[in-house]
Amino acid sequence: MPQVTNLRLIRDKNNSPIGKGTLHNALLNISASTRERAVKLNVVENDRLKRIISMCDKNKRRSDYVSSVVLQKAQRSLQELNAYKDVLNNDYSVSQFKTMDPRFTRQCAQTPRTVRRYNLETRIYHTGYGIQPFRPEINRRIHQTDPARITKIYKKVLLEKFKNESDLVIDRKLSTSSFFRMLEDKNNFKDYTYQRLNSPERSDEQYSQADPTERTTDSG
Repeated sequence: MPQVTNLRLIRDKNNSPIGKGTLHNALLNISASTRERAVKLNVVENDRLKRIISMCDKNKRRSDYVSSVVLQKAQRSLQELNAYKDVLNNDYSVSQFKTMDPRFTRQCAQTPRTVRRYNLETRIYHTGYGIQPFRPEINRRIHQTDPARITKIYKKVLLEKFKNESDLVIDRKLSTSSFFRMLEDKNNFKDYTYQRLNSPERSDEQYSQADPTERTTDSG
């Protein structure tokens, strides 16, 4: 009968592993469409995640910038307050006012420094203390107490102090007592027997110098 033939044909198609219209092919189509849908969803979610990360990074950079600006302003304000306190305690305390000296007159303020001090003290009499009038003194004190500047000056002083010692080679003919005295008398290295690096070749007699301590003893 045709119905039986059609049922058998449908059963054979469903049981067939390959071919158009088979169950296996339908499952493959469903799997492919599901995979394609998942890929599209992943792309959308990745774009959304990138936007969220970009927004978070932007907010973090903005918050870091604001925090750094606030911190710099706070540090600057603290430096100014410390410098202002130092200026008042060391230079502009009431006991140090020049205008309170009975012998002081307006004609005593002749140089720019004395004129500025006279103006500041007069302003303090009228309006009291304030940080704005002392702005040049505060900036000068901050510059003077800058750690980088102090380190640079200290380094320069050390280089000047030891530049005459760094290129010396002690003569082996120097006596032990003279050597120990030389170590205790670093400021007078040149008075002892020594050789300098990169100096022209000379004889030992030209290099030889008497120990200044021994020379003083002999002359005495």
